[in-house]
Amino acid sequence: MFNTTNDQCADGYTGALCLSCAKDYVLQSGTCLPCKGGGVFWNAFAAMMGSCFLVFCIVCVVLVVSVSAKKAKKSKRYFGQMKIMLTFIQILGSMPSVYDNVPWPTYFLDFLVPLNFFNLDLSIFLKAQCTLSIPFLDQFMLHMMLPVGAIASIALAHVLVSCTCKRKKKQRVRNKQLTTQLFIVAVLLLYPSLATKIFTVFRCKNLDGIMNVLVLEADYSQLCFEGKHYVYVHVAIVFIFLYVIGMPLSLFLALWTNRNDLNNPKSPRYMHVKSSLGGLYLQYSPKYWWFEMVSIVHKMVMTGFMCIVTPGSSSQLLIATLIMLIYMLLVLKTAPFVEESEDLSCFIACFTLTLTYIGGFALISEVNNKENVAPTYNSNLLAICLIGINVLCILIEVVIFIIVDVGGCVSSLIKTRQALLHSDALGTTAIFSPLPASARAEIIDIMEIRHVDKGEDLVKQNDAAMEFMVIMKGKANVLVDNVVVRTFGKLDMLGENCLLSHDLPTRGATVRCLTEMTVLVLNRNKYQHLFDSKGLEWDNYEENMLREVRRASRLYAKEDLVRERSGSLEEQPAEENESGGGTVAVNVAGTKVMPVNNASDTDGPISSYKQPNGNQNKWGNVLDAYRCTVSLKKKDQKTLLQKRASKAWQTVQ
Repeated sequence: MFNTTNDQCADGYTGALCLSCAKDYVLQSGTCLPCKGGGVFWNAFAAMMGSCFLVFCIVCVVLVVSVSAKKAKKSKRYFGQMKIMLTFIQILGSMPSVYDNVPWPTYFLDFLVPLNFFNLDLSIFLKAQCTLSIPFLDQFMLHMMLPVGAIASIALAHVLVSCTCKRKKKQRVRNKQLTTQLFIVAVLLLYPSLATKIFTVFRCKNLDGIMNVLVLEADYSQLCFEGKHYVYVHVAIVFIFLYVIGMPLSLFLALWTNRNDLNNPKSPRYMHVKSSLGGLYLQYSPKYWWFEMVSIVHKMVMTGFMCIVTPGSSSQLLIATLIMLIYMLLVLKTAPFVEESEDLSCFIACFTLTLTYIGGFALISEVNNKENVAPTYNSNLLAICLIGINVLCILIEVVIFIIVDVGGCVSSLIKTRQALLHSDALGTTAIFSPLPASARAEIIDIMEIRHVDKGEDLVKQNDAAMEFMVIMKGKANVLVDNVVVRTFGKLDMLGENCLLSHDLPTRGATVRCLTEMTVLVLNRNKYQHLFDSKGLEWDNYEENMLREVRRASRLYAKEDLVRERSGSLEEQPAEENESGGGTVAVNVAGTKVMPVNNASDTDGPISSYKQPNGNQNKWGNVLDAYRCTVSLKKKDQKTLLQKRASKAWQTVQ
């Protein structure tokens, strides 16, 4: 005979159906465990503040040792792939809590436990000690404080670093941009768990044996829409507008207000917007700059909103499957990412999640089967299948990331080097032609690849020249004192002087990218080290240089110089070349050059070259004589062109 309803409950349990934890007990992993004094809110609050302090310290370190924007570009191509993987893991890790009525196999639940770490769910960390295991509504309030604490920690770290570290203006600007990026990363990490917690407040259910009473699924001791829960419902509505709607809306407005600057290199705010908000749109094609908002809302629906959509029924899994299919078809139709590998990764992730939801639908459809009916699906076999397809998806994502994205840099470097080697462009230049083909191949092997975005400067006028560059892809304008003097294209070269001059020269012009560019870069120190280590000789440099200049003189001439010195040739108007263009650059020993006043050699006049043989003035004059534009004559005038070239050569001799 029981005196109270609690007498029929096991130790640690209380309530009409023995579903709540008794005094001095706390709920951990669905079981009431003894804990003297129970959970204490202020202990959990102190733990949250400790985590915010940890964020503060990490951000301080990141800001102090932050890399330059130039070096940070290397990680840009990895960020899109990482966001796809993060979204997949966050949605997958939230399944046990969002679809908790599905009888997920134990093996599958154990597999998902570590993935919950990426959702930054406080309830996981609060299980470390029993006094931190507070009731759900207290956890909810604590979780709503977490974004404020995280953002405040990032802001304070920025202020502290700015006040204590003396830095140049560029570094201060870079830190501001990096702080904005950290805000965005914090939002992307916290958003799914915030949505889950907020919508779980509205998740109530009827208990068998208790008529007309709704209890909170996350805490059976709380009656829904009464007392404390009634207050928290209104608080949750506020946070829906503040977080669930406010976060993606604020990010969208940030992009919308800067939409004219997102992909416009001519805009004065282009670089600032790109550095600050680039993580939200750079991975997408320009016309899909808004797609990150679609991804965020999709993640919110799958990790939060689905909590209150027919909870506990098979239709919940069916609707989730349909939503995932719609999103997958949207990705397939639009292919919003710039990189094809990211479109592929997103499709694979969506397909895997769809199969997982179908597996959950199969499991929940067995719940209402009669006890004497054999289950249609073997739970252990289904668990193995679910784990297998998700592990396979993660492995494929990692392989794509390593081989295509990270390894793509290596393969791209190898292919670009091979393209330069096969073109023999270096062999047609005066500075490399005296070397044997094997030596030129070794020079190409020490060149590094560099990708430069549209609108950025490849080199700047008056900067120290430390690198020789060969353009492998794209076009760029050459500007002298902000005046465009010519355009560079594929296999054009700049910076030869830095390899030949004993002193460190300066850039004579700015080279600004008209399109995205790929260049191979040769550092002068690496170049000198190669020659020192290989013992290569330059004894035949003068003889080979003479041969190259004579070869060039047979096809090209400096008309103005010929008319000025010989006075025997009539003026000829510039005619279009065979390809339909206008004047073309003289190819001095294979290197395209322009007149001195429109110099293409961005390291200053070629007469400043200091050749190893000491004949600087002689060779400077010879090469300067051919720094000009001429009209490439038609085939029937080729003989006349050769005669002019011959006279030009005699003039400079």
